[in-house]
Amino acid sequence: MNAKRLLVAGIIAAVLVLTFIILDALIPTLIPSSSVSSSTPFDLKARGFDSQNMYSSLKEGENYTCLWTVQRGNGWLILGKGDSSVEVPEEDEGYVYAFVKGSPDYYVDVEATKANNPKVFDTILYGDLIGDRANQYAFRLNLKGLTKPASGNTTFYFYPYFYSYQKPRINSPGDINGTGTEYIEWKLSLDEKKAFAITKVEFQVDTIDASKIKLVQLNVPGVGYLNLGAPINSSTALTWTYSAGEDPFQAVYIKNGDNVSRDYSFTVMIESQLSLYTVHATLTVYIANPSFSGEETVADSVTFLPS
Repeated sequence: MNAKRLLVAGIIAAVLVLTFIILDALIPTLIPSSSVSSSTPFDLKARGFDSQNMYSSLKEGENYTCLWTVQRGNGWLILGKGDSSVEVPEEDEGYVYAFVKGSPDYYVDVEATKANNPKVFDTILYGDLIGDRANQYAFRLNLKGLTKPASGNTTFYFYPYFYSYQKPRINSPGDINGTGTEYIEWKLSLDEKKAFAITKVEFQVDTIDASKIKLVQLNVPGVGYLNLGAPINSSTALTWTYSAGEDPFQAVYIKNGDNVSRDYSFTVMIESQLSLYTVHATLTVYIANPSFSGEETVADSVTFLPS
């Protein structure tokens, strides 16, 4: 009888040990929260467009670049590029930055990008943000509240917009005879669906006698007719200058959304008393390249002939 009891007890003990082994295998080991890196997966996709051409479809990596980043202290952590599956860390609370840069042929259209992306915050950063010697626009995106599908990652589409850049052409008005009030009809021509950004306009005459010539008005498209006051007098010339600004938020954008080329008037109104000698007058328009890392100029000169 005692032998039977010992056998039963042994069987029960063995069953209990086996049960604990199985349960231990099924229950996951708890990891201290300090060592867990919690994140949310997203499929982020960029689809670029030309703001002036509704039928356009621009390619990431060819016409523009889009990097997905989060901020870390004074720096940035790059999560992916273009169409990417990324893990957004929990500490970022659903906020991601899209770093956007146009190719040498495209300006970034900040206003259209904001208008067509309701998840974009108003704060737009600009500059060489990641130390690659290139300027980017950082659009802050709020990914909170997006519907999660039954399977797979939440998908988010971002739509950056751009202007197609073209260096404009300038005409050559005829020479001027006589004195009094004169108009010089300079025009810049731009092809259809193209744009350029003005940073500065200069009007210069190669005389230092301010009593003989006065700039009354200068028309800058998108700004209006300007009285630029007294000129800067150098050792060889008088120069009047309109400065818009050298960054993309200050520059004056000239945009031709039409289906034909257009002319943009830079009319100069002057009062001249140049009756005894020949003087050359030059209009120079400074144009930022799409990355705003440099400028190009278009210029033309006319001659005031003695009367």
